[in-house]
Amino acid sequence: MKQYQTYIFDFDGTTFDSASTMGPVFRAGFEAIGRTCTDEQGQEYMHHSIEALAKAEHFEDRFEEFINAVAVALDWPETIAATKVFPDAEEALKELRKRGKKIGIMSGNITSHINLVLRNLKMEDAFDVVVGSDLIQHPKPAPDGILLACERLGVKADRDVLYIGDSEQDIQAAEAAGVDGVLIDRPKIYEDLNCLKVKTLIDLLS
Repeated sequence: MKQYQTYIFDFDGTTFDSASTMGPVFRAGFEAIGRTCTDEQGQEYMHHSIEALAKAEHFEDRFEEFINAVAVALDWPETIAATKVFPDAEEALKELRKRGKKIGIMSGNITSHINLVLRNLKMEDAFDVVVGSDLIQHPKPAPDGILLACERLGVKADRDVLYIGDSEQDIQAAEAAGVDGVLIDRPKIYEDLNCLKVKTLIDLLS
């Protein structure tokens, strides 16, 4: 695979395994607005921006209540403790660091939550920048987050930057930003999507 100078990773489902936490987190959000959510729905919703979810599920008028409840649930101690780094991600990150690459996170999740997880896993030094959805105006598939991550990394958003994600909107965001994008489809739900794919993040190294 082509080697890059800069690697920017999505958080949930790409680099960190948070699937088991998404049911309770989204359930808390929906309960705050008087609705219900199953664990299966929560694991599906994690692949979309909260803004897109609000529009699809018709709760734009109660968006603030929803997002505030989700933010609280994300930082529950049990949520932080249950979020783990994927083994292939940990290995890839360590090797990329050895090679002197610039490494960032750009996620639809919240910056403070991501930093809490990194601190819990003693991975604060694994990334040069962390950009969450709270730092940008337009969420994925808009390019804002990737562009901000590139800016903070001190690099130009071009084809020497790779964005690694686990959803179609990640690939769309990379294209919109003018960087390369690659999909890791761990649950195998995008088998028909025509884009560059890897089976494991170890594939980034060769």
